[in-house]
Amino acid sequence: MCSVGERTANNAELDIESIEEEMSAMSLSKTPRITLRSKFERCPICLVGQMVEVKREKSEMLIYGRNGVRLAEHKEHRCSNQNTIQPCRVGAFYGYITFEGDKIYDTDCLKNEFLVTSNQTAFEISYLIELVAVIYLLQGCFQSIAKKFNRLNNRHLPSATQERRMEIYRKTLTS
Repeated sequence: MCSVGERTANNAELDIESIEEEMSAMSLSKTPRITLRSKFERCPICLVGQMVEVKREKSEMLIYGRNGVRLAEHKEHRCSNQNTIQPCRVGAFYGYITFEGDKIYDTDCLKNEFLVTSNQTAFEISYLIELVAVIYLLQGCFQSIAKKFNRLNNRHLPSATQERRMEIYRKTLTS
């Protein structure tokens, strides 16, 4: 798969200019079409606080699927429990929560339509099942699957950019 922009050495946020350039190259609209939000209304940890939406500037993410890349908005929710002794502040997202710096996936997250793997990336579950079948049954490697995806879905990107991004992902996965 391809990522938008390059990650810095310390895996920081993506470069906004690169995102905008590559989104226009991939013919993606800058207006998100899908909204991903948590299913929790009450905090699953403290069971007291309400889950309140947090307004973030950068809540856009890319969803990779068998029909290409789609843009989505990923909503963040936080527990409203402001106990003076030990405030909760659990983060709730689509398919997982964050608690004390750890990401804890819901037990039924694979029953959702999408699997969120990072703040900027998600995959369609049906596409992940297809990838597992290709890797398991046909001994496909990630590099060839990424090339196939890019050739089918990212024809507008320069080939030098595609190869560089695939190499970055290959190194990330093997590290």
